[in-house]
Amino acid sequence: MNKKTLGIISVALALAVPVVGTISNVYVKASNESQIATVSPDEAQEVVEKELVAVPDGPNVYYNTLPTIKSGPYNYSDVENKTIVLRYKSNNAIEGFKKMKMNVYEYESDGVTPKTVTYSAQVACVERSHTPYSVYALNNEQIDYIDNLRDNLTPEECEAAYIDGGRLENDFLDRGETPNPKNCSVTLSSEALDFELFRDEVIYTEVTYSINGDEEETVYAFLDLRRDKENHTKGYISASVDVYANVGDVIEYKIKLPLKDGDVYQYFKSTVVE
Repeated sequence: MNKKTLGIISVALALAVPVVGTISNVYVKASNESQIATVSPDEAQEVVEKELVAVPDGPNVYYNTLPTIKSGPYNYSDVENKTIVLRYKSNNAIEGFKKMKMNVYEYESDGVTPKTVTYSAQVACVERSHTPYSVYALNNEQIDYIDNLRDNLTPEECEAAYIDGGRLENDFLDRGETPNPKNCSVTLSSEALDFELFRDEVIYTEVTYSINGDEEETVYAFLDLRRDKENHTKGYISASVDVYANVGDVIEYKIKLPLKDGDVYQYFKSTVVE
C-alpha cells in the first residue's frame, strides 16, 4: 500500500515526531523498536502527548472556503443503524472521506424519536470550484474498504449503499460562502504496528478528533504499509490523515486500529507548533 489519504486535505505534509506513551498493558514492537501501546474502547485510557508541526504554505492553504454538502431527507428507520459517509473530490484535486452529521428534519408524534433526517458535512474548497460527491449508508465492515466498494460488494449491495450524490458548486467568499478559519495543516497519525497484526481486508480506518474542545469530527484514513529497509519481508502499518488547524491549537484525537484480535484505539493530545 502506498496511497496517501486524507480527511479534509490530501497531500504529503510534515509528520510530527512521535512521542511514545504507555496507554495500556498491551504492547507490540514497532519500527522504531519502541513499545507502542494500544487500548480497547472500554479500557481506561492514558493519552499520548506530542507536538504537531504546522504547514503554513503549500496548495492546501488556498482551500479557503467551507461550503456544506447536504443530503436527504431519509426515513430514519432506513438509516439509523448505518454510518453515513461522504466521499468527495474538491476541484478534481483534494479527495476525502468524512462521516456526515445527522440533522432531524421531522420527529415522530412523541416529539423525541426522529422520523425524517438529513445529513450534512463541510468540505474545504477553493473559491469558484466544483466538488463531485457521493453519499453512502454503510455497515461498519463496509467502511473498511470504502475506496473499493465495487470489488467487495455485490451490485445489489452497492446500489443499496449509495443513497445520494451530485456536484457542489462553490462560489466566492464575498457571495456568502463560509470562510475556512484555519490557515495551516497538520497530520494526525498513529504509531506504526507490525502489519501481521492487522486484518488483511481493511483499507481505511476512522480518526475522530476535536480542536480546542470543539465538536468532534470523524474522517477516514488510509492504512499505509511500509516495508522494513533491511528486512523486506517485515512491514509496519500506520494510519494518517491531514486536517486544517492553526498554530497554538490543541487537538485531541483517537485512531482506530483494526487488528485481527479486534479493534483497538490509540489516543493522542497534541499542540500545533510552527
